[in-house]
Amino acid sequence: MESSEEETPKEEAYEHNQYQENPVQSAKPRSEVFKQASPDFIKKAKGLTAIVAMLTFVMIVIYPPMTLRHVDCIEDQLLAQLQSQNDFFKNNRMLKKFLMVIMGALTDILLLLFMMRWTYNGGSWRFMISLFLTYSLRLLFGSLFKMRSPEDGDLWEFPGIYSLTVQYGNQNDYYFNPTLSICIQLLNEYRLDRQQLLMWVSLLALVGDCYLSYILKGHYLIDNFGGIALGYYIWLVTNNWLCYFVDVKVFGMTIHERFPNQQLQSDCQNCGECVHDWLQLDEIEKLKRQSRFRDTKYHQQTPQHSQTAATTQDPAPQNPDHQRQ
Repeated sequence: MESSEEETPKEEAYEHNQYQENPVQSAKPRSEVFKQASPDFIKKAKGLTAIVAMLTFVMIVIYPPMTLRHVDCIEDQLLAQLQSQNDFFKNNRMLKKFLMVIMGALTDILLLLFMMRWTYNGGSWRFMISLFLTYSLRLLFGSLFKMRSPEDGDLWEFPGIYSLTVQYGNQNDYYFNPTLSICIQLLNEYRLDRQQLLMWVSLLALVGDCYLSYILKGHYLIDNFGGIALGYYIWLVTNNWLCYFVDVKVFGMTIHERFPNQQLQSDCQNCGECVHDWLQLDEIEKLKRQSRFRDTKYHQQTPQHSQTAATTQDPAPQNPDHQRQ
């Protein structure tokens, strides 16, 4: 009995130290299925990756990937390979105009619908800031950089109906395509708002506008790529950084006003598990309370245990008079 009582504080102290070293490891396991690699393997993999990256830079310096062939203005090789599709729309102008009107109207409807939802339901100024930065950057590039129209002429003519988001007609300020920037930003907004149907419709508008503007030679390949990349990056920077200053510092919005309609992340987008279960907040708080209780109990029992052990090891000398009695 005495040995078991002596081991109890030691076991509690060991569990307390184990929790202090790694509190998350003491919690219940998560639902993800993965195999954790060893630290040595991770270091070797990183070292090998760094060596491959350095060799790649050396090869680029020694053997440049770009040819030294002279190009007069712009050479879009993919557009030249798709010339047959351009010829098809050249011979079917009614179909071309119909598709241009449909894609332009679809993008306009998505934009107007978002504006109405944002005005009525409220929310962050994130999209409006992204829209302002997108067209400001487009205006800057358009004034500083000009490109020649495609040699064979373009079919990106006025289809008969104006559009709010799509620019028609021959132009020389090609870079970048702002329509695709709006589409990718609307896609992100509807995805954050958990509007699956509108998100997929935005993706359809993105693909349709990209295809028509490229095949009809309204934009080059680099223009469409730049529109998607810059549009997404502008929205990402605005969402993670810029919108806070406008939402909170200017308008004094709370976090629930900034992210209405359950826009706050509450579950995993891949497995659907609750984010609180994944982060193990409740379990960690429980372990913290248990750790504080064990710590207090351990420090309370340690002096008593030491005093008992000292009494057992060094018994006090007995009084001879008491022995005779």
